[in-house]
Amino acid sequence: MQWNKKGMFLRINSFSGKSIAFKTIESTKLEKNILTIYKNDGNSFAFDLSAIDENDSKKVYDIIHHYCC
Repeated sequence: MQWNKKGMFLRINSFSGKSIAFKTIESTKLEKNILTIYKNDGNSFAFDLSAIDENDSKKVYDIIHHYCC
């Protein structure tokens, strides 16, 4: 994951990733190793974090909340 104050680029176990601007995030949910990001336009993205350490998953969640919500 890469981020700055405007947005982040999230890539998990793949060559391609998703770029998301923090100002477009309405809410997030981290439940059972699935990070779901809900955007203002009604779209949502779900990322499976089961292959990632629990502390790192929490860090991703905290970074998103620090900059957007």
